[in-house]
Amino acid sequence: MGFDKGTLVYNGRRVLTMLSDIAASLNLEAVISCRKEQEYLNDLPLAKIYDCTPHKGPAAGLGSAMVVSPLNSWLCLPCDMPLLDKELLSNLLHRRNRNKAATVFGVSE
Repeated sequence: MGFDKGTLVYNGRRVLTMLSDIAASLNLEAVISCRKEQEYLNDLPLAKIYDCTPHKGPAAGLGSAMVVSPLNSWLCLPCDMPLLDKELLSNLLHRRNRNKAATVFGVSE
């Protein structure tokens, strides 16, 4: 995209705020995975997990989350998908098999 996706705005709202609102509506705690130098995220009232391995992309964020809290299950929401909605996430959570290590959601056309 050529810019920090954490600043993405869609329909006048910050995508990170939209996603954290959706998470809250599903009784999920939203946490931001970021680099320490992303100070512009400090205005969001969300906990932050700083990347253990900076500049390695989303995988670094997920790895850092697992280091901080290895017993939690993590739902990763990309900050560059403003059309993600509550219905889709609710469907994913409903179909999740808690006996499996991961859940992937695909859509066939």
